[in-house]
Order: sequence, then C-alpha cells, then structure tokens
Amino acid sequence: MSFDLPNSDSIQPDRVSAALLDDIRELARQVNELRPLSGGRVAAIHERLLGERVFNSNAMEGNTLTLRETLAVLRAGLIADMGRQREAAEVINLAASIRELQGLVALRDQWPDLAVLRSVHAILLRGIEPDAAGRFRGERVVITGARHQPPNVESMHRLLAGFERQFSSSLASGVDPVILATWVHWAIARIHPFCDGNGRIARLWQDLVLFGHGLTAAIIPARDRTRYYAVLSMADDGDFNPLLQLVAERVCSTLQVYIDVDRVGEAMPDWPDGSDWDWVVQEDNGERLEYARWCRVIESFRDCFRQQVEKFRFIFNGRPNIEMTAFEVIDQPMWRALRQRTIAATPWFFRVDFFVADAGAGYVFCFAENRLAASAAGPQSAFSGPALCVLETPVIFMSHRMEVPSPGALPFSALRVAGSKLAGIWLDWATGNETVERDLEPVTVADRFLTSVCQRFVR
Repeated sequence: MSFDLPNSDSIQPDRVSAALLDDIRELARQVNELRPLSGGRVAAIHERLLGERVFNSNAMEGNTLTLRETLAVLRAGLIADMGRQREAAEVINLAASIRELQGLVALRDQWPDLAVLRSVHAILLRGIEPDAAGRFRGERVVITGARHQPPNVESMHRLLAGFERQFSSSLASGVDPVILATWVHWAIARIHPFCDGNGRIARLWQDLVLFGHGLTAAIIPARDRTRYYAVLSMADDGDFNPLLQLVAERVCSTLQVYIDVDRVGEAMPDWPDGSDWDWVVQEDNGERLEYARWCRVIESFRDCFRQQVEKFRFIFNGRPNIEMTAFEVIDQPMWRALRQRTIAATPWFFRVDFFVADAGAGYVFCFAENRLAASAAGPQSAFSGPALCVLETPVIFMSHRMEVPSPGALPFSALRVAGSKLAGIWLDWATGNETVERDLEPVTVADRFLTSVCQRFVR
C-alpha cells in the first residue's frame, strides 16, 4: 500500500507533549548553567551514554548480551564465548557507528544525505551481513505481526527521496529538535530502507538530531519494547504524540543524569535499566505526565543513592560493607493503584544491606499506599504518587543482627515526590505524629540515611 510522509512541522504537540518539551528546555537550562563540567565528568557521562545506548538499542532487536557483558565487550573489544561472536560484533559495530556520528554533529547539511545514511549502515553491519551492509534493500520485506508493512522497493526509493527533501526543509525552517528527532526516527523505521538494522539506524539518526541541537540521547530502554512498538504503530496511523512523549521522557532522563553527576560530585556507576513498560496509557494525559515526572525524580534518587553507597564504602573502608540491590520502578497501573489505595502491595524499589563479619542489618525501600504525611503536610495534592517507605529487613546469611537504627530512628520513615525534589517524612511510631521536611535533593537524602546507619558501625 502506497503512502506519503507527513511533514515534521505538521506534528502538533498535545498538552502532555508540550509540557515535556518545556521540561526539556528547563533541564537543558540547568545543565548549561553547570558548564563547563570537568573533563573527567564529561568522559564518565559519555562512557555511560555509550554503554546504555549500545546495550538498549541492540537488546531492542534481540541481542541477548546483558548490560554488564556489553560493557565488557566495549572495553575488551571481544567476547570469550565463541557462540556469541555475532552479538559481540553488533556491540562493537554499533559503538563504532555512534563514534562515526559524533563527527557529523556539527555538519548539519549532511544529516539528510542518503549516502551518509548508507555509509553509517555499512559500519553497523560490517562483518555481520556484508552483502547487506550499506545497501538499500532490493526486495519486498514482510514484518511478521506488523499491521503496517514496509513499502515495496519502488515506493521505498520515492519515500527516501521525500525524506531527504523534508529533512533538509525541516532543518532550514527550525522545527523543534525533539519533534524533528521523533519524525526522523519514525520515518526511517517506517520506510525500512535496509534488510536489517533499520531500528538501530533510526535511533542513531534520532540522537544525531538531538546532539546536533545541544541536547542529549533519548535512550529507550529495551524493557520498553512493547510500548515502543505500540507508539510507533500509533505514529503510522498519524498520531505522533505517544512517540514524541516517549522520546521526550528519555531526553529528560538523560539530562537529569548530567545534573545528578554534578550534585554528587563524582562519576556515577552504570545506569539501571529503567522502567518496565508493557502497556500504553492513552485515556488520561494528565496522569501520564505526572507519572513521567514522578519517575524522573525517583530514578534520580536511586542513581544518587547508588553513587553514595560507593562513596561510603571508600570512606568507611568496608566497615561496614554496603551492598545495594536495585529493582524496577513500578509501572503506571501499579502507581495508580497505590495512589488510589486500591491495592495493598508494597513492591520493593531497592534494598541496602550493611554488614561487618557475621553481623549485619538491612533496609528495604518500598512503595506503599498514598497515606503518609496527610496530617503533617496538608493537602495530598502537594505530593505526587505513592510514598517510598523504609522498612527494616533481615540480612541473609548473617548469624545475628547488628544494633543499628530502627526505621523510627532514621532521618526519615518515608519519602514523597514533591515537584522536582523529595520530601522526607519522619513518623514517631509511638505517638503517630509526623514531621515533614521539604525541598530535599536526592543526594542529600541518600547521604543522611547512609550516615545515620554507618556511624553506628564505627562506634
């Protein structure tokens, strides 16, 4: 079936998309105020960006290497398992493609050039599919289960010529960069010009547009695969806002990492994989936006806490040793159910264990019903989403428990998201009285918690 590409300037952001674009501008402003970042921090961020981009983009297409294995291949340039040489080659080639595109960031007139697209694709499939690398497909392809099939070869060449013209025109007319990146991503995926590697090349060109406009990568987690393909399909039908929102959310998340690195003051460890989406919410755009912003703050807190754990390990020289185990952010249905108190579950976000020799103690940070701080903080509308509560838990394999603070003796009993920051809630378990401290940075919260526990071990 023949179709024509819509112009990128025909994409009209809805209320949620417009709010997320505003968030990007604000976060970009904050990042710009931090410049110049030290060379060491920039290098650390870029290394993490590279690892995350390669892992998630390859995993989206079925590569089974884990994030840790992907990073090992990037550092060593090879993999010991001879049965996974193709997957290792996919890692090396995608990283090489990313580095190739870094040289094109300032060459805006070359972004729409189909010859440049083919040259990068040749790197992407180098040594993997030599007959297809850098060549547009010469036959019809069928994607199993897809409602919208790629165009035939004749239509494909017509659409590619239109893509090149419209891309150049959009750059000249100053279309919003996130909207343009979304359109470029969709157009390449929809035209499907290659036999293999279309998704990866589409995400590469999306990020090229973003970096070329002074932003950063939109790293779509592989766990978002179901949502990702659903919003691509919606764009096929003419509704670009769900895809635009996904791209914008991921740009916001990456910008937030730059800000968090500056707050922590050191290079941060490998990023967690992100949220697990297996659904698409369309019915309540206000909730969609609130959940996206809540996730950004909660993920920032987890990143900062993980980095502070590394810092405290060094400060206390392993006494206590500290281990952190992170889980996934709750999805939007669970977030909604907890907020509305229609479920009594307490899903874990992460746990942290402290131990010396055969003694130790552990705490779990878990999501709970939206009921804390009602009396102390006034209207619930001041907060977003469910509370993040702290519970004491036994440490596996420890013969006896260390005398460390109970939840009532910690700096806070629970945390709530309030705007772009956290509120700490201390609950007096004896009286039931609550005290709330607002406007807390995630790194401050992590530092206070770890200090209160670690100091007990050194007394």
